[in-house]
Amino acid sequence: MFGEWLIYAVASIVCWGLINVLDSYFVESKIYKNMFDGMIVSSLYKVWGVALVGGIFFTKVLEISLINALLAMLGGALISMAFLSYFAAMLYNNDSPLVQLAWNLSSPLVVVLGYVFLKEEFSIKAYVGMGIIFLGAFVISFSKDSFKGKFSKLMLLLVPLVVLYSTSEVLMKYIEEVRNVEFEQSFPFLCLGQVLFGSIILIIRRKSIENIGKIIKKNWALFFSSEALELLGLFLMQLGIAKAPSISLFGVVEAFMPAMVILLTGVSIFLLKIFKRGDTLKKIYEENMLSGIRAKIIATAIMMVGVYLI
Repeated sequence: MFGEWLIYAVASIVCWGLINVLDSYFVESKIYKNMFDGMIVSSLYKVWGVALVGGIFFTKVLEISLINALLAMLGGALISMAFLSYFAAMLYNNDSPLVQLAWNLSSPLVVVLGYVFLKEEFSIKAYVGMGIIFLGAFVISFSKDSFKGKFSKLMLLLVPLVVLYSTSEVLMKYIEEVRNVEFEQSFPFLCLGQVLFGSIILIIRRKSIENIGKIIKKNWALFFSSEALELLGLFLMQLGIAKAPSISLFGVVEAFMPAMVILLTGVSIFLLKIFKRGDTLKKIYEENMLSGIRAKIIATAIMMVGVYLI
């Protein structure tokens, strides 16, 4: 049950946790003014994933069939689409742990999709696990101090995130398990799918070009760190999914994300003081992340039990 995949999974949530911290900073500082800017920057940066992994495993990449390459690209496009929902939710309520708690609702959907497309069997215990996960979400909804704004609206914004992210995970597992495509072959095309989707949105929203250029120039150090971490996190996540015995086990590790974000935010406040930007992150930490902290911890624990049962 435990092995090499667990190392990749834990490393990936550390990367994603740090990315969430930086995204919270970008939103609070009004660097990201709409849900498109962050997604476009994130998607276009994946060209490095295409170049690096595609270059290293060039011979293997050339062996992939057209249909498998297109499926992997679709998986990447789905991730970029999910990020649109993620940034919309962050702009509505800049509380990464709360958003991650809602993200845990993807686990029951992964089980259902795994049953439909991967023929994975699940028992009555899995149904109980799904119910427990939803119970964890309701714990948050009953806590008035856990969020600013309407929880129902936040959940509505996150529905596309849960659906698209879950579909991407199952699709990549399908490509690797059912269609026997190696990780080194599929990952460059996953990144290419993100690059193409981000490019299409950038063409449609041409006015974003100048704005994105300005924010990258002004915050290049943080942007470089954030996007490099995201690329590494995506690489480790996809590698963990490929190596894991099942997607559900990988989901157990992902359920730690809300707690990881809170922990890493506290650490990052100190580190960002080097850039004289720690005060902004401290404000996010105290006003958003620590509000309703008891309910968030309880909800995280409940949902982790549910994910484990699945």
